[in-house]
Amino acid sequence: MNQLFKAIVIDDEPAARRLMKSLLLEHRDTVEVIAEAGNGREAIEKIEALRPDLIFLDIQMPDLTGFEVIEKVPGIFMDQDGNIYLNSMTPATVHVNGREMKMSAADVASMLKSLPPNAISKIEILKTPSAKYDASGGMAGILNIVLKKNRRAGYNGNIRAGIDSRA
Repeated sequence: MNQLFKAIVIDDEPAARRLMKSLLLEHRDTVEVIAEAGNGREAIEKIEALRPDLIFLDIQMPDLTGFEVIEKVPGIFMDQDGNIYLNSMTPATVHVNGREMKMSAADVASMLKSLPPNAISKIEILKTPSAKYDASGGMAGILNIVLKKNRRAGYNGNIRAGIDSRA
C-alpha cells in the first residue's frame, strides 16, 4: 500500500490553486490536499496547525513571498552555510525541477540568489520522502525548486538545398 501524503496548496490566485488541486487529484492514491491558503500569513497558520508532508508554495504573493513563508515556518531553517533543515539534524536535499543538485549548499544558495525573482514558479517541500527518492530512508527531506519554463512562441524548422552541375 502506498503512503498517503498530506498536502497544502498555497497561492494568492484562486485559479492557480484550483489548477494545482486538479492536477493533484490525478494522484489521489498518494497525495491528499488537506488545505489551501490564499496568502502567506494564512499559509503559516495552516502549516503550523496541520503539519503537511507536502507544501506547494507560490513565490510571488502580496503579503509575504514564498521565501518569507519558509523563513517563518517552524521546523524549517537555514544555517549560515546555506544548508536547509526540515525538522531534522540532517540537511534537506535540494532539487531544482525535480533533479537533485549535486553541489555544496553554498553553491546551491549562490545559484538561487543569482536567479531573478520571477524565474521561480514554486517551491515544493517534502518532509518525508518516499523510497522513490532514497531507499535507505535516511533522507531528511527534499526542497524542490521549480523554475518557470522559458517558452517562446514561434516556428522552428530547417531548410536544406543543394546544387549539382553535371556535364
